Amino acid sequence: MSRAHPNAFRPDARLHSPAQYQRVLRASRCLHGATVRLHLHEPNRAGKGPRKARLGITVSKRVSKLAVIRNRFKRITRDSFRRHYPMLPPGDYVIVAKSGKALSEGLAQELALLWQRAISLNPTGDTGTMAGSTTVTPASETSNPVGERRPSSSDH
Repeated sequence: MSRAHPNAFRPDARLHSPAQYQRVLRASRCLHGATVRLHLHEPNRAGKGPRKARLGITVSKRVSKLAVIRNRFKRITRDSFRRHYPMLPPGDYVIVAKSGKALSEGLAQELALLWQRAISLNPTGDTGTMAGSTTVTPASETSNPVGERRPSSSDH
């Protein structure tokens, strides 16, 4: 029996309980598209949480009263997740269809764009604009010895 690659897509990589969905929706980063929102909940630094990417999908009847449309949305979303799964950082991802928006034909492209944005997010949680950058102290907070004046632009 051959072993699957550790980043290979697994059908059990999904959220199941309402508590899991609520945790993601309550404390998550949110990326917006035209017809969907992507909520991303990264695992804790202490090692708690998922060690792989997991998916949850919500499509309410406000989006479409037809189950055929809602199920098509879920199929397209699962397929897009499967294609991007090996590149996604560990965490819980919930896709929410925006109500009142028509599910366009470009859903797969929109999801691909959101997955790429999720991949490029700062996984370390640094506050700077570049990962691994150090915090710069503003000039107003630097110490200035008493009696010395700060250089100004007119000193040039």
